[in-house]
Amino acid sequence: MFRTVSALTALLLITPALLAQPEETAPRRPAKYHYRQDSPERIKIEKALDTIIEPGVVLKGNPWQLMEALGKHFDIETGVDEPSLLAEGVSDERMPEFELPSGITLQQALDTVFAESEIQFDCHIRFDVLELTSRIRADDFMETIVYELRDLPHEVLSKAGEFEELIQSHTGNWLDDNRGEGTLESIPGGVVIRQTQRRHREILDLLTRLREFNTGPPLTITVSELPKPRGERKSPQLEAIRNALAGPPPEGVEAVKTVGELCAFLDKAYPFRVRLNERSINPEGIGP
Repeated sequence: MFRTVSALTALLLITPALLAQPEETAPRRPAKYHYRQDSPERIKIEKALDTIIEPGVVLKGNPWQLMEALGKHFDIETGVDEPSLLAEGVSDERMPEFELPSGITLQQALDTVFAESEIQFDCHIRFDVLELTSRIRADDFMETIVYELRDLPHEVLSKAGEFEELIQSHTGNWLDDNRGEGTLESIPGGVVIRQTQRRHREILDLLTRLREFNTGPPLTITVSELPKPRGERKSPQLEAIRNALAGPPPEGVEAVKTVGELCAFLDKAYPFRVRLNERSINPEGIGP
């Protein structure tokens, strides 16, 4: 009897410790399960990438200054892949400057400023460090992730082949015609994908939206009253931009003469940042 009670007591004491998952080691989102357990350092970086930059927070500078600022603000390890940047032509004479916009997540802000740069930059997590590198170099690193699919709408999973096609079309058809590397294999209740971190973010975003679409009552669509789209993320910054576009022009805009002056005028008139993408307008023969 003593042995039985002692064994039961030990089991009750040990089991919670075995089953408990520390908060910092839990997956950051549903439906993302690595072939290995993420380290606390990596999870902290991924949470930082999902964090909205509050208005008034200044994160700017050249690549080295920007990554140092990110490390201090989010308390994460950051670095710069200098050989890759030098290979892309970064030098003292050609030193890009970044200023991250607020009101959106850190990942979205990085994507925004990188898209405006002449040099193709990217950020990825390598050895538990958020590293600024070139897009070409970032595409060299592949990760294998197992995605849970059993809670998706039944219609999505009715035909595995069509679901694989949906993932491919959402991420640039990287399996068609041997364009790009990576693998995609369906398994019962899930899918195993080997791809770059950027494509994994696109895949995860697609699966998250499909889950959000599966919540709520069935939709009844009529011609006179269309349902509001579900699964749409609206930030205050985006709402402010939409309201500005739908409203009257700010007072004094008639005195603006050039595109550069217009950009500076709107940047001061509205509570959100207004940028001039010179890279896009120059080929059209338009100057600031």
